[in-house]
Amino acid sequence: MDWIELEKLIDKYYDGETSIAEERRMHDLLQREDLPEAFGAEAAIFGYYKKEMAITPESEELSLPGLKRSSRRTSFRLWSIAASIALLVTSGVLIFTNNDQPERPVVRSNQSMESAFQSTAGAFMVVSDMIEESKAEVKKLDKIEKTRKKAVESLAAAKDND
Repeated sequence: MDWIELEKLIDKYYDGETSIAEERRMHDLLQREDLPEAFGAEAAIFGYYKKEMAITPESEELSLPGLKRSSRRTSFRLWSIAASIALLVTSGVLIFTNNDQPERPVVRSNQSMESAFQSTAGAFMVVSDMIEESKAEVKKLDKIEKTRKKAVESLAAAKDND
């Protein structure tokens, strides 16, 4: 009976539907001595997970001889200093490499400004004319819409009278 239950728990686990209690039960069943060979792969996988979950930052496997664990504050300060240095170096490189390019002088003459003004005024006049033409077309469409509504109303009234 336990092995049928284990098979169902494994299926539920792979479908992501197990509760924590069911996962504990599954782990307990996978660690039994009389486990059938059919569950050997799952036992190996879950045995590996259990071994990996046992590793903590304080465990001997992660500590390096001769080095102390640094506090969060110390590591934050070191990262802040490293980021500041990187920012300063990048800024310096950008500032000193852009000085090699000469600036282009801006030359403006009254004639070119007057020409630009005339071109802009001409463009606005064309746009204004197009807007006026559009308004006339919209008025025509309004008249057509009013006529259509009257025709629909008269057809509806004639239908109601019949």
